[in-house]
Amino acid sequence: MNRSDIIKDLKKRDVLVEGSRNNDAVNLAIVAYSDDPSIASAINLVGAISRLIKNEELSFDESTSDWEYLVNKAPELMKYLPQWYDTGDIYSYAII
Repeated sequence: MNRSDIIKDLKKRDVLVEGSRNNDAVNLAIVAYSDDPSIASAINLVGAISRLIKNEELSFDESTSDWEYLVNKAPELMKYLPQWYDTGDIYSYAII
């Protein structure tokens, strides 16, 4: 598993929708953190994910994508991302 595999999976559908929002939140966080491991707060993580969605042209639908879920999940993810990154294989924690 690598960055390209995760992005390819995320491009298959709208991100952060009911049924896949947890997996998407984790996977988006993994890619964003791997791209910039200096991210030190949940707020910065959410900003990095927002830029990732835009830069990778991922499909985000204002009416069905649950941004609030991601915002609420980010503090929890920040507890794990540095440890996952330090393993040398953060992508192995992706959910696909």
